Amino acid sequence: MLNLSVNGYRARLATVADLRHELLSFANEAFREVWINAEGGPALCALFNGGNGFLMYLRKDGDVGFTSRNPNYRGEANAVVEYRLSNGQHDVYPASWALTEPLVIKALEHFIEHQERAPFIKWHDDSV
Repeated sequence: MLNLSVNGYRARLATVADLRHELLSFANEAFREVWINAEGGPALCALFNGGNGFLMYLRKDGDVGFTSRNPNYRGEANAVVEYRLSNGQHDVYPASWALTEPLVIKALEHFIEHQERAPFIKWHDDSV
């Protein structure tokens, strides 16, 4: 079983179907903060703003982790996307880190099945 948090709402997951069911309640919210974590193990965070999403993978508590990058980004170099956390905090990250919502969902589903970073995402090691 995995722990899920969506905008502060908490649930337990065992399958991709469980994730899809839980996310339905939040489908109309532009800003979403999604965490999935294994007890004492890795965690995957997805922040959404509309059709964009950003991923952060942590190997354990306190880990600097990895963040997503979009190798197909062709916009302005200094463009940013705003994300809103469940505690009301507003964060901005480079737009070149944002992925499409379907790709972020696919990465969340991969994490549920394998408890690892999705190999189809370009990851940046934030510890270097």
